[in-house]
Amino acid sequence: MLIDMSETRAGFRIIMVFFLQAAASGGLFARIPDVQTKLGLGEAELGFVLMALPVGSFAVFPFAGWANDRFGTRIIIIWAVVLLAFMPLMFALAPSPLWAAMALFFIGASFSFSNVTMNVEADRVEASLGRLIMNRCHGFWSFGFLVASLFGAMARAWEVPPWVQFALVFPLVAAAVAWLVVPMNQAPPRNPGQAEARIKLPLPSRATFGILAFGFGGSMVHGATNNWSVIYMRDLFDAPDWLDAMTIPAFLIALTGGRMVADRLIERFGHRPMAIASVLVAIAGLANVLIAGGVLHGLFGFMLMGLGTAAHYPMMATAAGRLTDRPAAENMAAVTMTMAIGMLAVPGVMGLAADAVEIRLAFLVLVPFLLLSFASIDFIAKAQLRR
Repeated sequence: MLIDMSETRAGFRIIMVFFLQAAASGGLFARIPDVQTKLGLGEAELGFVLMALPVGSFAVFPFAGWANDRFGTRIIIIWAVVLLAFMPLMFALAPSPLWAAMALFFIGASFSFSNVTMNVEADRVEASLGRLIMNRCHGFWSFGFLVASLFGAMARAWEVPPWVQFALVFPLVAAAVAWLVVPMNQAPPRNPGQAEARIKLPLPSRATFGILAFGFGGSMVHGATNNWSVIYMRDLFDAPDWLDAMTIPAFLIALTGGRMVADRLIERFGHRPMAIASVLVAIAGLANVLIAGGVLHGLFGFMLMGLGTAAHYPMMATAAGRLTDRPAAENMAAVTMTMAIGMLAVPGVMGLAADAVEIRLAFLVLVPFLLLSFASIDFIAKAQLRR
């Protein structure tokens, strides 16, 4: 079973928080072109508006660790997830680019707050249960994002206005939060003797650099797939548009499936063998993408990359929560912020590579990041030994 009955009260609630957080925001990206048309924005103007999303995300990182310790994970999750579900409606109804940018700012802020907090709470629940649930949490996040993305795509195909879509999603998410999160008893801190996190920019410490190095491989693969996989299919193979667009769902399905079973595999074989196997599968997937002779071969490569990188971010998050050099929420915020900054470089680096060579060879940019993940396996393995 994906969720044991013994996990119902604590594990089930935090697992569903991950699903709700993804469901609240996942449908946004499919409707950005419609809001662009509504506001009459050119590509450059839209680009400036979209910059508000990462700005809002980065703005909250100095406060994320402090807020978790000051108000508790339960309160942060309630407000952040509900706000995350509400602001896409404001984005869809925005009467001007400025209002649209403000909505995106709050979407970025609420996403980052909830992202840090739910990972902290998942690590605490994991410690209190004495069993691994982090990968399943992220598996349900991937599933929620996939469901929301497909719902957004169908709403767009049926010409449902964006505001109607988001007006339907908001009360569903709010009701689910009231049912699942409001009654939640937050788990005790993993290291209760630690000092309270302070308001400051959560720069990565020496201890977090090693686990970040492992996580970068998976995150760069995700970013490259989201931004360039459809273009890869379109430029290289003569296939229908709908089949080209299947790369991201195929990647997400493999990613979700991998995360659903990763905790059991880690419990059976250990963190180090699991980390080694995941990187090798990701490299095998990249190799298939680089040599693919047809659409199905390319899809197989992207699915292998999704399967291989499924456990990267969850293992990194768990390792960050188990570090004892400073409060867990502060380490989680540092890891999340640094990873987000690194992800900003993916579109530009891949674009430059695609201009210099064909899009297939542009995916060679991912090779050093996956090799870095392989070289950093010991950092992840050692961090996971801390209980």
